[in-house]
Amino acid sequence: SAMRVLFVAVTLMAGSIASAFAQDVAGATDHPLIPRYEGSAIRGHAISAFDEYELIAGATTQGAGGSTAIVSERPIPLEGKVTHLFYRAPTDRSPLEVFRNYEAVLASAGFEVLFSCSRADCGYRFNSVMNPGARYNGLIYDGQQRYLAARLARPEGDAYVSLYVTSFEPENRTFIKLDVVEVKGMEERMT
Repeated sequence: SAMRVLFVAVTLMAGSIASAFAQDVAGATDHPLIPRYEGSAIRGHAISAFDEYELIAGATTQGAGGSTAIVSERPIPLEGKVTHLFYRAPTDRSPLEVFRNYEAVLASAGFEVLFSCSRADCGYRFNSVMNPGARYNGLIYDGQQRYLAARLARPEGDAYVSLYVTSFEPENRTFIKLDVVEVKGMEERMT
């Protein structure tokens, strides 16, 4: 009957929507200010109610005297709610395509780009700064890296974004590291 066909179609559609998010790590959700790239899965997720964060808003250079330190030309120290998201994009999507989509979404949401770079222009061992201690196993390839730092002015406190898009060499997949910092004061919790 027509009702059965409709029920099957709705069930299949609900199943495909659920499977699109089925690969997300348990408890992970997108940040309300920034949608995900279609077909991406959240592979890492962490939220701190109040923490410090150094936004990289300039190319990186090697520390003085040939030290192993990596220094940003323009670090912006921030404090507030910090959300870390790490997405795996669908197959056959280049870092450039994914990056341009995020760039467009951030622009349409009113974010002002503070710094943007690609490949070697990002600076000395930039990929190590984006992935300290190889936090995301294997995400060290910088040949396709693209990055932007952006700010959204808001009455309740500015929001900052660190967006790093690159390819994961063994998988030949695009990955997205998105950090969102919502500047705000610390809650007074002493009793």
